[in-house]
Amino acid sequence: MLKWTLRIAPVVAILIVSTVLIIIHVNPDFAMRKGKPWIALYRNQIVGKYRISDQGYWISLSRCVERRVVRITRGRRSPLNIYALRFRPERVDFKVLHVPAEKNSEYNIVKVAEEKNVIALINASLFDLKQNPLGLCIANGEEISPMASSDNYQGVFFVRKNKIGLLHRDKFKRYKGYNTAGLDQAVQTGPWLVQNEKPILSYQKNRDRSRRSAIAIDGKGRVLFVVTDTMFSGILLADFAKVLTEFNVKDALNLDGGNSTQLLLRTRDENYLVRGFANPPVYIAAMEKTP
Repeated sequence: MLKWTLRIAPVVAILIVSTVLIIIHVNPDFAMRKGKPWIALYRNQIVGKYRISDQGYWISLSRCVERRVVRITRGRRSPLNIYALRFRPERVDFKVLHVPAEKNSEYNIVKVAEEKNVIALINASLFDLKQNPLGLCIANGEEISPMASSDNYQGVFFVRKNKIGLLHRDKFKRYKGYNTAGLDQAVQTGPWLVQNEKPILSYQKNRDRSRRSAIAIDGKGRVLFVVTDTMFSGILLADFAKVLTEFNVKDALNLDGGNSTQLLLRTRDENYLVRGFANPPVYIAAMEKTP
C-alpha cells in the first residue's frame, strides 16, 4: 500500500498543480477570489527589509522603448522582479484608452492591445464596482469623468499637444472648480510615490504587500511604465517608492494596483505580459508616432 501511494503521489501532485494553473489561465479573477486567504497568508510570511539583488540594465528593444528589470529579495524568500519600460517621447504618442462598462467583460489587455496596435499598455485609473473610472479621465480630448478632490487622487498624468507631464491636482485648480481645458489625454490617480527624485515615505504605516504599478517621468522627460512582475507576491507601497528611485525617475505616481496591476509589451523582437486579475476600464497606451 505504501509503495503504491508513493508511486502515485507525484502524479497526483502534478495533476493538482496543472489544474490550478489551468484555472489561473482560464479564469484568473475566479482564482484570485477563491485563493485570497492563501495569498494573504503567503504575503504575511514575507519578512525583512528588501535589498536589491540584481540592478539590471537598460536594454533597447526598438527605436521607441527600452526595458529593465530590477530584482529584489526580502529575507530568505520571495524574490520579486520590478519590470520597467522607458519610452523616448519624441518617438512615442501616449493615449488614454477607455473601455465602456458594457464592453469591459470581453476586453482584456490583450484584446485592447490588438485593436489599438500599441507598443505597450499599462492599467491606469482606479474604478468603482460599475467599472466607471474614479477621478479625472480624458481620452482624445473627451472627458470621461471629472476631477476628484479626494486625497487619494493627488496627481494627474496628462498630454497637452506635445507636452507630457505629471502635475499635482491643485495645479489645475481655478475659482469654483478645475480648469482642464486643452488636455488631450489625462488620468488622475495617486498617491505620489516620488517627487523631485525623492521617495515619498509617508506610507511607512501601510503594511499591505500588494502588486503595484506606477507611471513616472525622469529628468530627461522620458516616460516610464513600472510594475511588479508577480502573480501572488507583493511589495509595501513605501518600498515600491524606494525601488522606483533605482530607475532615476524625477516624479512617479501610483496607479491602481492589486488585481488591476498589468502591463503588456509588443515589439518586433520581444513580447511580454504581466497578467492582471481584472479588466480595468482605463489604460495608458504607448504608440509609435507616425512619420
